[in-house]
Amino acid sequence: MTLKQLTDLRGRLTEAETVRYGVQICGILDRLHRMTPPMIHRDVKPENLLVTADGQLVMLDFDTARRFQPEKERDTVFTGSKDTAAPEQFGFRQTDVRTDIYGAGRTLLYLLCGSFDERRLADADCSGNLKKVIRRAAAFEPDSRYQEAELLGEALRRCVRAEKAFPPCRGKRRRGQASAALACAAAGAVLTALACAAAGAVLKALACAAVWKGTAVPDITVRTAEK
Repeated sequence: MTLKQLTDLRGRLTEAETVRYGVQICGILDRLHRMTPPMIHRDVKPENLLVTADGQLVMLDFDTARRFQPEKERDTVFTGSKDTAAPEQFGFRQTDVRTDIYGAGRTLLYLLCGSFDERRLADADCSGNLKKVIRRAAAFEPDSRYQEAELLGEALRRCVRAEKAFPPCRGKRRRGQASAALACAAAGAVLTALACAAAGAVLKALACAAVWKGTAVPDITVRTAEK
């Protein structure tokens, strides 16, 4: 099953799953880019990433791959898929390692949102840090992207660490969570009222007993918790 098939089956993946697969993608690209000369895949997309039985990714379809040639200004053959191809693949300049980083960013967008529509990222159920990482990876200008796959992978790992250290406040509660919170608040109010009523009854009983015996009423003050 490819990442596209998995995402289409599920609708979209969770933030944790997206980050986990993203880190694996970066690991694969890092090995390709460290070859001499660097190997540029040029078609990184969900369809070309196979998920094995143990959850590992395998890169497919190297038909469009090429060796980076620093002396060339642009590619001689235009290749790629319209949803994941970087702008430079359409003749603006030569493709390099940042072209694959663009494809990785677009792939992460699809996993998280179930679509290549960037507008959906704003409402995606994930941390703001991950949204920033995806936007930077898929930036139009190559110089605005992460310059190496390793840097993108580290940015994704930082998203996980930040999420654990400072869990995001989503600002919205599910209906069940809101009902539970209201129930707890109501129960607390009832218990407080009962406690106050009980305290009042005790004082009244003490006062009556004192009057009956002809003794003074003890000076008892009930302190309530300061708000």
